[in-house]
Amino acid sequence: MLDTAFCQLHRLVWTAIVPLAVFSVFLLILEEFLTQPAIAYAVSIGLTTSTLALFLYFGKRVRWSFNYTVSPLLIVVLGLAIKIAAFVLFPVNFVSDSATYVSLANQLISENSYQHGNTYAYWPPGYPLFLYVSHLGIIPVSTSTIFIQNCLITLIASYVIFQLTHKYHSRRAAIVAISIFTFWPTGLLGALDAYKELPLMTLLLLSVYLYTQKSGFKYHFINGLVLGFCALIQPGTILFVSVFVVLNWFKKLHFTNQLSLFVCLLAGMLSAIAPWSYRNTQVFDQFVMISTNGGSNMYRANNEIATGGYIAKGAIDISHLSELEQDKRGKELAIEWIKNNPVDFFYLSFIKMTKFLGDDSTGIYSILKRSAQQPIGEIPYYGLKLGANTFWLLLWLIIFFCREKLYSLITSDHLIATLSLSFLYFFTVHSVFESNAKYHLPAIPMFFILVAILIAEIVETFDNG
Repeated sequence: MLDTAFCQLHRLVWTAIVPLAVFSVFLLILEEFLTQPAIAYAVSIGLTTSTLALFLYFGKRVRWSFNYTVSPLLIVVLGLAIKIAAFVLFPVNFVSDSATYVSLANQLISENSYQHGNTYAYWPPGYPLFLYVSHLGIIPVSTSTIFIQNCLITLIASYVIFQLTHKYHSRRAAIVAISIFTFWPTGLLGALDAYKELPLMTLLLLSVYLYTQKSGFKYHFINGLVLGFCALIQPGTILFVSVFVVLNWFKKLHFTNQLSLFVCLLAGMLSAIAPWSYRNTQVFDQFVMISTNGGSNMYRANNEIATGGYIAKGAIDISHLSELEQDKRGKELAIEWIKNNPVDFFYLSFIKMTKFLGDDSTGIYSILKRSAQQPIGEIPYYGLKLGANTFWLLLWLIIFFCREKLYSLITSDHLIATLSLSFLYFFTVHSVFESNAKYHLPAIPMFFILVAILIAEIVETFDNG
C-alpha cells in the first residue's frame, strides 16, 4: 500500500513540475522586461497554456526520427572544438565564488593552509582540495589549467552518460543523451570557469552508475566514498544518500539487505568526510562536520527580505558574529521565521522553484558578462540567453509530450526512478535554501539521460507504427 502511495505521489510531483517549469521559463524572461508582476504572471500563464497545447498538437503530427548511427566520438570532438573556440574568443577572469575557490586552492598549493579572511571552514573544502590534487599540489591554478581540467571532466561525464544509457536502454538513447549533454549551452561555456558544479555533477553521475549497475557491499562502500566527496564539495548533497535508501525500499529488498547496504554507504561517506571533520575539531575545539556556512545561508534564504535568490544579508545582519556563531544564529533565525510565517515561507518556496526550473543560462551570464574580460553587448547577450533557455524549454516540452511514458517508467523502472529522484532531490533542497539556475546543475546529467530515454521511447513507437 505504501509503495502504491509513493508511486502515485511520484507521478503527481512530475505532473505539477513539468508545466511549472514551462511557466517558469516564460516568467523569468518576462520579469526582465515587465515591471508589473501581475502582468508577467498572466502573460506567462497564457504562453504556457498555448505552448503546451501547440507542442502536443504538432508533436503528434511530426515523425520523430534521428540518425543514431553517428559516432559518439565525433559528437564529443565537435563539442570539444566549440569549447576550445570559446576559450580563445572569450577570455575570462575568476570572480565571485570561482575566485574564492581558486584562491583557496592556490593557498593550499603555496602555503599548505586553508583560510579565507577570518574564516577557517566557511567555504566547503571539496573543490579547493580537488583542484589541489588535480594540480599535483605544485601547479598554480589558472584559467588555462581550469579549462583543461574541465574538458577532461566533461569527457569522463560523457563516457559515463553513454555507458549508463547504452547498457540500460539502447545505443539510440545513448547517442541522444550524449548529444544533449555535449551541445548544452551552459556546458559549452561553463568549461571556461571554475565551476564546482562540474566535478560535482560527474561524481553524482558516477554514484548513480555505481548504484544502478554494480552490486555488492564493496561497490556500495565505494559509492559512499563518492557521496562523501560530493558532500565535501557541496554540503547540501549530504542527504543525497536518501535517494538510494528510498529506492532500496521501492525495490522491496529485505530489510536486512537494506540496512546492510545503507551501512556500507554510510561507512564510505564517513571515511571521506572524517579527516576534514577531525581537522575542524582541531581548529574550533568543537565538532564541525564540513562547513560553517549552513546557518547563514539558510537565514539569507528565509527571512522577510529574502528574494529566493542570493542576497548579501538577511533582515538581521549577523555578519559581525564569528563563523560558528553565524552558523548557529542563522539556523535559529531561519527556523523562527519559517514557524512564524508559514504562508510567506510557502510563497517564497514557490519563487525558489521558479528560479530553479525557469533558467538555464548560467554559462552565458558567467562567461559573457560576469567573468568576461570584455563583456559582450546587451543585444547579443540576451539573444544567446534566449537561445540557451529555448534549448532548456524544449527539453521540458519533450517531457510533457512523453509524460504518459514517464509516468509508466518512474513507477516500474528502477533506473528511471533513480534519475527522477536525483533531480527531485535538488528541486526539494532548493525550495528551502537559496535557489537559481546553477543549483540544478548537479542533477543535469541524470535529467538529460531521462529526457534521452523518453525521446528514444517515442522514436521507437513511431518506428514501430
